[in-house]
Amino acid sequence: MSKEDIFIDKKNNDIFSKYKNIKIKKMYLTISYIDKNLLKVLEYICEERNINKLVKHHTSLILIMEKEGKNIILKIDKLLSGVVLREVNSLNNIIYLKSIKLSKRKILFCQFLDNYIKEKGINYLDSYDSLHDNCFTFVNDIIKLNNLSIPKNNLIQNLYKSYLNIKLDENKRRFGLSIKTIMRIINYIFTYKIMRIIFILIAQFAS
Repeated sequence: MSKEDIFIDKKNNDIFSKYKNIKIKKMYLTISYIDKNLLKVLEYICEERNINKLVKHHTSLILIMEKEGKNIILKIDKLLSGVVLREVNSLNNIIYLKSIKLSKRKILFCQFLDNYIKEKGINYLDSYDSLHDNCFTFVNDIIKLNNLSIPKNNLIQNLYKSYLNIKLDENKRRFGLSIKTIMRIINYIFTYKIMRIIFILIAQFAS
C-alpha cells in the first residue's frame, strides 16, 4: 500500500485513484434488501437478537460521474469489511432510489470522501459495527458532512426510527445496570451505617 492509498483494499484504491479528481454530477440514495444469511451473521457478531429491525435493509449511494464523455456509475457503501467502492452497470434488488440534491458547484469525488475522513477519521473506512457504524450510519454521516440533505420518505423515516429504538433499548439496558449498581452501593452504605451505630451502642452499654 503506497502513501497515497487511503483504503486497505487494493480494488478500492484503484477505483479511487481512477475517479478521485472527477466531479459528481448526480447522487442517489438507494435501499435494498439484505440477504437472510447475512442477517444471521450480524446477529452473531453483535449478539443482538433484534438487529433485523435495524439492518433488514441495506443503504448505499450511487454517484454519477463523467469521464472522457462517458457516464460512470459508482456505488459506495459500507459492508462488514468497511467502505466499498464499485463500478456498476445495473442496479439490482433496489426497492428505493431517490435523488439527492447537490449544490450548483459540483464537488470532486476526493473532496466528497475527504470531508467524511476529516470528521470521522480514516480508520472508519475499514471499520464496521452492526449498531453504531453500519451502512445506514455511513450514508447518513457522509451526506451530512458534505452539507447535503437526506431525502424525506416514509421508508427512510422508518429506518431512522428503527435505529433510534435500538439505540434507546441499548441505553436503557446500560442505564438499568447503572441504577442497579447505584442501589447496591446505597444499600451497602446504609447497612454499614446501621451496623456502625449498633456497634457504638453496644460499646457504650459495655462501658
